[in-house]
Amino acid sequence: MWKLLIFTILLQSNDKSSASIVAVKARQNDIKGPSTHVMENLALHTHKVAEDLTTQLSNKIEVIGQTIIGDIEVIIDTALDQLTQPIIEIQTAMEKPECQRLLTMDELRDRIDSQLTGCTKNLNDLLNNFHNDTREISKSLEFGSKQIENLPSQCENTEYSFASLTVCFIEKIAELNRDMAILLNRASMQILHTHQLANVGAETSRNCAERVVNETVEYLDRILETCSNHLHQEDLRKL
Repeated sequence: MWKLLIFTILLQSNDKSSASIVAVKARQNDIKGPSTHVMENLALHTHKVAEDLTTQLSNKIEVIGQTIIGDIEVIIDTALDQLTQPIIEIQTAMEKPECQRLLTMDELRDRIDSQLTGCTKNLNDLLNNFHNDTREISKSLEFGSKQIENLPSQCENTEYSFASLTVCFIEKIAELNRDMAILLNRASMQILHTHQLANVGAETSRNCAERVVNETVEYLDRILETCSNHLHQEDLRKL
């Protein structure tokens, strides 16, 4: 899927290149003129193909990244929604002086934030590693694309004959094509692997968040029970 089809383009351009060679020899004009024209057209076309593939890759990278971010947000939002009512109840109880020393809302907030952050740490780490890896690949692809565009001038700057000038271009563009194909394949495998890990990681994070919700509700129930006992004892003392 990621092949740049350079050799197909070369084959399609071969007849025109051969005709140019014959014409140049017959006219004994500047031996680099027709060759340069063919190479520039091929380089521009290949450069455009490389840019299109890089754009497609960037879009896929963006989709994976947004999917992971979305999973994290949904997991945390769902857990917080489930904890809303228990938090309201404990907040009401904490307004009573007898219960205030049992728990502060800041302590509760820190407890929940810390635990939910721990639940989604695997997804955050996966996202950061994915961005770091694909960022390096994207930079290498952009560099390779620019090299393709500049190939004709690179070969012209060396003392080549007409034949060796063409060989220079073909060898260099084939090498760049090979390198970029490797990079694109690496990126594709990275996207696939990250997608699989994200699915597994999201399920693990959801299970973790559910445990946090259940444990927090149980913890708050114990606080409320203790608070209720304190209030009852206070009422008894007033009798």
